[in-house]
Amino acid sequence: MKKLMLVTIILVVIAGSLLYFNEFRSTSNIIQDSLPYEELTLVKFEVPSEVYLAINENYTIPVNIEEKDGKEVKVKFISDDKKIVNVINDNLVGKGVGNTTVKVKVSNNEEKEVKVIVTDLISEPIINNDKPFLECKEYSESEAKLLDVLLDYKIKEKGYMTRSGALEAARFLLLRFKQNINYFSENGRLENHSNILHVDAEGRYYHKGLYLSEDKYKDISDSTETGPVMWGCPLKNVMYRKYYDNGLNCSGFITWALFNAGYDIKDVGAGDYNYVNNELLDLRPKEKITMDLLKSGSVKAGDLIGFDGHIAMIIGIDKDIIYVGESYETGTRVREFTSDTLLESDFTDIILMDEYYKSDGNYSEMW
Repeated sequence: MKKLMLVTIILVVIAGSLLYFNEFRSTSNIIQDSLPYEELTLVKFEVPSEVYLAINENYTIPVNIEEKDGKEVKVKFISDDKKIVNVINDNLVGKGVGNTTVKVKVSNNEEKEVKVIVTDLISEPIINNDKPFLECKEYSESEAKLLDVLLDYKIKEKGYMTRSGALEAARFLLLRFKQNINYFSENGRLENHSNILHVDAEGRYYHKGLYLSEDKYKDISDSTETGPVMWGCPLKNVMYRKYYDNGLNCSGFITWALFNAGYDIKDVGAGDYNYVNNELLDLRPKEKITMDLLKSGSVKAGDLIGFDGHIAMIIGIDKDIIYVGESYETGTRVREFTSDTLLESDFTDIILMDEYYKSDGNYSEMW
């Protein structure tokens, strides 16, 4: 009987300890998720309504706060579901596919909510020229629509009709999209087609979004006998009379990036012909690539780079490395150059784009 009473007492003590521990842990969470209260008069407290993240992507929510008396305002970020989004050192980290809410709380107990969508359709920006090539109809209609939303969101976050918006469009396809796009030597184009066919979206895609679904066919104005077909699907090349997977040629990639960022440059090529006066190499005067130019500080990410018949974009500058994004014979890719190796490369000219873009937007030399 005494043993039974002793066991009962022990169990009661353990249960009480567990209850206390859980209560303490709960209280600790409340303390962790709160801030010391202070009297504040906020004139402005703005956060984005929604954020899109890739798995493992780090993101800092932009918080626009203005306090009437200029007092410092402390901010706390609280995730409703840490399996989807975690908060580490005030940065959001995408952890799992899904939607959740992040509360942005300030030290007078005011708070706002941000909807966070984490997806595995894109990756955090990374150079990977060995990505698999896009296959025909690889994405469903719903996935294709979400990818268009993601592209539009990322561009507008950096600044629509800015240098950074154009950069983000190029970086999205090169660094975030999970497949490489095939190179397709164009069957024709919509502007300056000269002796070749007046054709839409064959080796080019002068439309908003990604060319990944049959829903996009309704926007295609002219096509050859085997089109229209989306990127990754077989299309007969008129010149070579063979089937290749549809994709982008060099100027098709650059005009696509500019158009999606809000710059209607028209569906033009990259030659340097005297009888055609609005090709990509005619956007602004070309600067011959020299060591003086590269060291001048005037070259920025988002500038165009090329040679007669080819065009690409500088998508990043990091100390001594210049990153060039392009669609060439092997498809979409990123090439890395030092100043010395760029001088020795096939690239001959840089087009400084400040006057064309007008605004830098949320510019960053690297991603």
